[in-house]
Amino acid sequence: EDVFWITSTNKEKIIYISKAYEKIWGRSCESLYEDPYQWVNAIHEDDREAVRIASIKQIAEEYDLEYRIIRPNGEIRWVRDRGFPAQDLNGEYTQIVGVARDISEEKRFVKMILDLNTNLEAKVLERTEDLRKANEELKNAFIKQELVMTELENTQDHLLRSEKMAALGQLAAGMTHELKTPLGAIVSSN
Repeated sequence: EDVFWITSTNKEKIIYISKAYEKIWGRSCESLYEDPYQWVNAIHEDDREAVRIASIKQIAEEYDLEYRIIRPNGEIRWVRDRGFPAQDLNGEYTQIVGVARDISEEKRFVKMILDLNTNLEAKVLERTEDLRKANEELKNAFIKQELVMTELENTQDHLLRSEKMAALGQLAAGMTHELKTPLGAIVSSN
C-alpha cells in the first residue's frame, strides 16, 4: 500500500496524507498534520542529507529517492519516495504531490540475492581452486607415470639384452661342448 501525500511547496504544511503513512511510518496521520517535519525526524541519520537535497529540488523538478526510516519501535524500513511539483491554473507551483512506498521486502530480497551471489562466487572460486589443485596433481601423476614407463622400458631393454647375452652364452657353451667332443675324440686318437 502506497502513501499518497500532498504538501505546500515550502513543506511547512501537510495538505493531505493517506492512511498508509500510519502503516509504513508507524506514526499517526494526525501527528504529521500537527508537525509536518515529523516524517523527516524518522529518516535514518545516514540518509537525511540526501533527502534534504531532494526536498529542495522537488520544488522545481520531479524526484525519485530511496531512503531508510526508523519506526517508533526501532524497526528500520526502506521507502521509495517519488514526487513532483504541481501547478495551479496560473502555472505557479503551489503544491508538491508524491507517492511513498515501503520497499523493505524488495531490499531484503535484493540483499538475499546479493548474499547468495557472493556465496556462489566464493564457492566457485573454492571449487576452481580445488580443480586447479586436482589438475596439478593429475599432471604430476602423469609425469610420474611417464617416468615410470620410461624406466620400465629401459629395464625391459636391459633385461632383453641380458637374456640375449645369456642365450648367446648358452649357445656358445653348447657349441663349444659340441666342438670339443668330436675334437677330443680326434685328439685322443692321434
